[in-house]
Amino acid sequence: MRRFRFVPPARKATRSGNISGALDPSQEVDSPERVADLYGFVRSTLERHEPGIEPLSPIRVSHRMTRTLGSYRPDKRQIAVSSRLLAFGEQSHIETVLLHETAHAITHHRDEKASSHGRLFKSVCRELGIEPNRFVNVPTRGWGSRRRYVFTCAACGESLVRKRLVRIARCKCGTRLEVQRAARVAVDAGGCVVRVEGYASPRGR
Repeated sequence: MRRFRFVPPARKATRSGNISGALDPSQEVDSPERVADLYGFVRSTLERHEPGIEPLSPIRVSHRMTRTLGSYRPDKRQIAVSSRLLAFGEQSHIETVLLHETAHAITHHRDEKASSHGRLFKSVCRELGIEPNRFVNVPTRGWGSRRRYVFTCAACGESLVRKRLVRIARCKCGTRLEVQRAARVAVDAGGCVVRVEGYASPRGR
């Protein structure tokens, strides 16, 4: 099975909670490169299991999907995935969600009146090598501990990392910062930024 790549990690955070340099745009979960990788994974799956199906619409990355990790819209012939899944999920979890939604696309192609999670859907899931369940079991409990917020000091250019989205911060250069906008990122066990999930502003901004 084709595996899509993950972007390389950024510089490692220091003990003071700072990282040097700006975030790499290729780390964003909805970057053109990342979306192309996701779409390529789905396309290669369809080529093997449903070669007669017309190409699907480009994959949509949703920043509003918090309870749902993925969806398929038959009317738009489009798969959508949660930005949270792409930021914090393991590669195997992302692939399983993509295969689950691809199974919906194949099911609809074979029988437009078929039940969403009926016999045909379950049969397609088995063809794709995934469990024929209504939901994909992805452990999300640890996602919160991996979330950080990154913003840049306008005075010295240092990027600061915080566990919470704050309105006021002080850089190690001594500058008092009023945070206007921060990147919401995922970090690994070593504190290294691996993916950018999106951007957020403190309340009141």
